[in-house]
Amino acid sequence: MRTPIHGLTALHTTLAAVLVASAAQSQEAAPQPFSSPPAEVADTTDGPPTVLLRLRPQGEPAAALSVRLLPGLMERTPGNAALIYHRLPQFNPNRDPMVLAKMQEEVSTWIAMPLSELPQEAMDNLLNAWRTVRDELKLAARREACDWQLPWREQSVISLLIPEGEVARSHARLLAAEIHLNLAKGEFHEALEGLKTGYSLARHVAAGPTLVHGLVGLAITQMMNDRLRDLVQQPGAPNLYWALTALPSPFVDLTAGFELESNWLYFDTPALARLEEPGHTADYWQETLDGLMARIGQWRDSGMGPGMEGFRLLTTLRGYPLARQALLDRGRPVAEVDAMPVAQVVLLEGMRQFESLRDDILKWSNVPYYESQTGVLAAEDRLLKERGREILPLASLLLPGVQAVSRSSAMSERAIAMLRIVEALRLHAAAHAGELPNALADIRQVPVPLDPVTGTPFLYSRDGASATLEAPLPQGLDPRHFGARYEIEMLPE
Repeated sequence: MRTPIHGLTALHTTLAAVLVASAAQSQEAAPQPFSSPPAEVADTTDGPPTVLLRLRPQGEPAAALSVRLLPGLMERTPGNAALIYHRLPQFNPNRDPMVLAKMQEEVSTWIAMPLSELPQEAMDNLLNAWRTVRDELKLAARREACDWQLPWREQSVISLLIPEGEVARSHARLLAAEIHLNLAKGEFHEALEGLKTGYSLARHVAAGPTLVHGLVGLAITQMMNDRLRDLVQQPGAPNLYWALTALPSPFVDLTAGFELESNWLYFDTPALARLEEPGHTADYWQETLDGLMARIGQWRDSGMGPGMEGFRLLTTLRGYPLARQALLDRGRPVAEVDAMPVAQVVLLEGMRQFESLRDDILKWSNVPYYESQTGVLAAEDRLLKERGREILPLASLLLPGVQAVSRSSAMSERAIAMLRIVEALRLHAAAHAGELPNALADIRQVPVPLDPVTGTPFLYSRDGASATLEAPLPQGLDPRHFGARYEIEMLPE
């Protein structure tokens, strides 16, 4: 299945659906796995969903970084991972779309099952049939670079196809199923190797130039986080506080996606970057405006239907007086403005207005999420007020949802921070006869991270051998969708 972008912003709002706050850990060897993974229970009140964790005290390894969650320097090799990822489909044991869809459904069912109930023989049979694919996936994940080499400069960005997104998600599910089976069998070294592959895959996919690549990378990170959350509860799991702390931050870097988000319109319609260029005819500017309006019509699902000509005409008739006056108000001579073709005037002011609204929102992607909220809310309020008053309806169509991307990235970082705290609790318990701390401030061995979403401490309370760890919720967000809470039970060593 090939995934078209259909406008990079069109998929912004999907990120909240694919990201749920979760935690990540791993281990070496354990005698017997728990019979089931932790239960994630949707709270029936207005609170966040609760994840139950059963842990044991564990100090840090003799060599604190002896276990890693990404391939280390000695494991990585030069080369472009994308070349291997692109050829993975040819190794599929069966290429029938119906068979593949059924297999993915079955794999998803296995991942959600308790460890004690896994059909190990059936899973072994399926996973063995895909062994060549998984070997190639492991090989690719250990390449030092990943350049998808998408032709976004040569082709229309809006219709760019990114088949690697769906392929990566499918293979990540296979990896997650194998890790789940490893846990059931007590094969913790193999589970760690699978997690290294999965996390590396997430970062490789996210290395693509679009926000869609970042979304897929975050979704795969979520899959691996869920497996790590199971893994850390197994008896004998090593403490991975320092392994988690050593992960890149942010784990998925959306910088390239936001940069293309700011500029893709100019690659799609190069004339928009040269609106002051002299020597063009009125027909040239009219064709440029018509082409942009046709694009807007397509993005609004109106296509080139009967109302399209009226849509273009209305935009020009309504927009020209507003654009002309705005240019005059900023000091352009009347003679200069009136000598310009009507379409050029509309484009000049329409794009200036769009760029101002765009940058007012996107500039906040360059600062930590918790520092950006006042500015983002003000920018979104401005965008709401401008809706219906835009000369070109670009900002209201393309910008909503940008904040959801930044928020989901911060929530992904929060998942790792919460797991760092879980491992800090295990460190503390190992040094204090299995006792949980009364407060996070009582943890002295390692720093306790703040919540990347709010920039404030996580909420923690202890009740005997149990504790609650919860992420504070930014004002105005639904805790059922954006909250995170762990109910932790510390078992005897």
